[in-house]
Amino acid sequence: MMVGLVIVAVIAALAILAPLLPLPDPDATEPARRLAAPGELGYALGSDQLGRDILSRIVWGGRTSLVIGFVSAGLALVLGGALGLMSGYFGGVVDNLVMRVVDTLMAFPYVLLAILLVAMLGPGLVNAMLAVAIANVSFYARGVRSAVLLTRGQDYVEASRSVGASNFRIIARQILPNVLPTALVAASLNVGWMITETAGLSFIGLGAQPPTADWGTMLADGRAVDCVTRSTRASAGKAAPDRRLSPSGLSYETHGSGPACLVLHGGPGMSCGLWPALRELSASARLVLYDHRGHGRSTGTVPRETPLEVLADDAARLIRELRLGPVGILGHSNGGFIGLHLALRHPRLVANLVLVDTAASAKFRPVSRETARRRATPAILRALRSLWDKPIADAAAFRRLWTTVQPLYFHRPTPERIDLVTDSLRFDVEARSRILRAFDRYDLRPELSRIGAPTMVVVGRHDWITPPPFAEELARAIADARLEVFDRSGHYPFVEEPRRFARLVGEFLVTGR
Repeated sequence: MMVGLVIVAVIAALAILAPLLPLPDPDATEPARRLAAPGELGYALGSDQLGRDILSRIVWGGRTSLVIGFVSAGLALVLGGALGLMSGYFGGVVDNLVMRVVDTLMAFPYVLLAILLVAMLGPGLVNAMLAVAIANVSFYARGVRSAVLLTRGQDYVEASRSVGASNFRIIARQILPNVLPTALVAASLNVGWMITETAGLSFIGLGAQPPTADWGTMLADGRAVDCVTRSTRASAGKAAPDRRLSPSGLSYETHGSGPACLVLHGGPGMSCGLWPALRELSASARLVLYDHRGHGRSTGTVPRETPLEVLADDAARLIRELRLGPVGILGHSNGGFIGLHLALRHPRLVANLVLVDTAASAKFRPVSRETARRRATPAILRALRSLWDKPIADAAAFRRLWTTVQPLYFHRPTPERIDLVTDSLRFDVEARSRILRAFDRYDLRPELSRIGAPTMVVVGRHDWITPPPFAEELARAIADARLEVFDRSGHYPFVEEPRRFARLVGEFLVTGR
């Protein structure tokens, strides 16, 4: 008994004192140091799939769990205790009515009832606590009612009633003080169950939401990490693709069969690394993925003046050199900006246009900065500010910063998803700075009505760079456009919802509808 008490006391003390302990930020991500073993890289218990300190998250998750346990137990005690007091004291119709409600709740298994309630209320830690508390109301209502039935017939209660004391006074002064100790003992025994049940809801995605440190979500994240095959997958993903150079020196690679689709990659200053993420789409389209001038293995440099327009002209030149004819265009993020310029400057070369997480003007920039300030962890925000506002030393520093910010780009980031869009990239600091300067002048809104190609505008519901209102603006301004919102995606819907993306975009490239 003493050993158990000591263990509980130590865990509670660590959780309560977490802000005073020399622990790193539990939400700070360092993808470059992910999945470190215990004792490596300064991590006492290792790091998780996003490079977060596991010891810090366990301790801070303990704080969350203690709050969950005591708040849920307290709320269930108050609600169930009130029902039990009324039912036991007044009896008759009140007793029958309350007990039938309690019997209905008890007909459901506690966990199943909690899942049903939180599914109705919506995922989240507060809703999970409410659901767990409500699911346990019947336990307290039954217990308090039984104690009240034993107490209400005592002589001191009858004496109070005989001198004219009100029902409220009798309950408050005579009944409650005698019932409360039993109820508090039951509540204290139930705290651990409350913690376990709420952790179970978090484990299945209905409780605490990322990046909150919670024991249930930590277990779910750990289950998703396949430590045995991770290195094998990473090595396979890094195999060098078969690339070619066009007569004008543009590097490209072709995958799949079907109608041709020229893929314009995003990421100013980065090469095209979309092939692994677009693998499913290659089943219905012949993807031509190429690096813009000055990016990756393509020759030349990004021009200082009008770089987006020049890169669009480069894409038109590649279409002619490869004799693709009128071709489908898939532009992601910055590639979407180039795709819009291509559709406006060379309309006869564009059969249809797919714009993924893009915008019609530079108005997206202050919105994305404000969204990042609200969503990003301190480490990610520091890296973003370096990417936005500070000179980057070299390509290696560029890669480190880019990898650090990637969790923000996903609705639910995992190491595998981050690897898909970062592993094969090449980085060029000068190309990035020249394109970012062009963003300040970027505004195609007055010209969008001239685009005649059938257009599909795709956006992730949780995209922080160009959120859905910018996609809606594009879809309204282009005459023949449709909007597709991916509810479970951030900036990479083709990574987070690949099957739906491949189905919709593949069908659109074939039919234009």
